Amino acid sequence: MEEMRMTEGFVENVIDQMMKFIGTTRKDALMPQEAVTLYVHFSVLQTFLHYSPKISAFIRSHYLEEFKYFVQVPVVMKKLPQSYPICMITVTLIESVTNKVLDSGTSIFPKSPSKKKGVTTMSDIDTLSLAGRRLSTVSNAW
Repeated sequence: MEEMRMTEGFVENVIDQMMKFIGTTRKDALMPQEAVTLYVHFSVLQTFLHYSPKISAFIRSHYLEEFKYFVQVPVVMKKLPQSYPICMITVTLIESVTNKVLDSGTSIFPKSPSKKKGVTTMSDIDTLSLAGRRLSTVSNAW
């Protein structure tokens, strides 16, 4: 239990520092070392989101609003110069982390279900069955 609290405190510090870099109060571009630190912070968050269900739930329950409204790629792009070699990989990482935090499949606040590619529902089966009957009717008419 104590280890979990320490990890949650660490995650809070990571996200707080990350928000200082990309938050609305900061207007100037990131320095190179800040860009690298931002990349490292998002890498750490991605690792937690991938490997720790408990910390993932903690991030979602405490920082969902930040990721939903403030961690926006266009805003980050204004603060992260494209001349930095780490720019595009950082943007990709930010998108990945944001998607994992906001993902309806693992979120504690589920969104309405969306149809995923390759998933068959009862309505799909009914539609296919009806279409099959229409085709057999047409072919019998010939």
